[in-house]
Amino acid sequence: MSVTTITLLFLASFILLSGLAGAALLIDSGNRQRRRVGGRIAGVGPPAASGRAVPSLRLPATQTGPLSQVAGLIGCDHARRHHYPISWWIVPLLALVPGRIAVWLAAPLVGTVAWAALPLVWFMACRTVFGTWDGKHRDLLLQQFPDALGMIVRTVRVGVPVLEGVRMVSREAVEPTRAEFHQLVEEISIGVPVDIALRAMAERTGIAEYRFFATAVALQMQTGGGLSDALEILADVVRKRLALRDRGFALTSEARTSAMMLSAMPFVVALIMTLLSPGYLDDLFTTPTGNMLLGIGLLSLSVGVAVMRLMIRRTLA
Repeated sequence: MSVTTITLLFLASFILLSGLAGAALLIDSGNRQRRRVGGRIAGVGPPAASGRAVPSLRLPATQTGPLSQVAGLIGCDHARRHHYPISWWIVPLLALVPGRIAVWLAAPLVGTVAWAALPLVWFMACRTVFGTWDGKHRDLLLQQFPDALGMIVRTVRVGVPVLEGVRMVSREAVEPTRAEFHQLVEEISIGVPVDIALRAMAERTGIAEYRFFATAVALQMQTGGGLSDALEILADVVRKRLALRDRGFALTSEARTSAMMLSAMPFVVALIMTLLSPGYLDDLFTTPTGNMLLGIGLLSLSVGVAVMRLMIRRTLA
């Protein structure tokens, strides 16, 4: 191989390894943050009674089977599959398309070894799709949570037990909050202790504010106190956090627009050049050197978009 080819191979390998390392660091950072939040919330949870073991948070209805564990490897929450826009098993099939495209682009660079990238691209595509859907679902739950807390607060203040307020939310709230509280009411109806059902709902949703709600209700049931005031303060905190996040999105709108424009510019320029001079870009698709340059360009573009998204997310966090 010529020196130019070796240099291009080295550059492509360096960019690919840098992207994989950045993705690994991002996943590890998110896991550490979730563990810290979970540890802090567990530290302020209600103490167990003397001589009584703390029961497990996972209910029999939410225990995972072999299919759920397999789906969880690609980021799919099988227990919440009915919230996805399409059937969950279609996503792994569609994820083969970007994997095959990645193999086609990498084949001129590394030859048949490019097929080794197919499982990795397929895995990342599946987790990206399911992660996006789960993130949107959690955001919607968080946006609706202050209104649900407001319904419970108004119920408690007129002298109605808190469980009646929970049942009211399960009947009158909008989706997907109504479904979460409806499942909570059903678990309580079959004899599950209230504190365990609340904490299981918090674990199921993966939202820290739901854990605060479960802790406040459990403490009030064990020790007494003004539950309505605590829930009203929690609802106000959630509203302020949502307002602060919206302000952050507004302040980063220029950076996000720039990222989208820079990502779309190569494709727009290629389309314009194709319309003005048909056949000008044919060498990128018909020759090995063109395929190699096209693969390097798309890989560089993907890494650049990932870095920009990472910077924006860290700024919003």
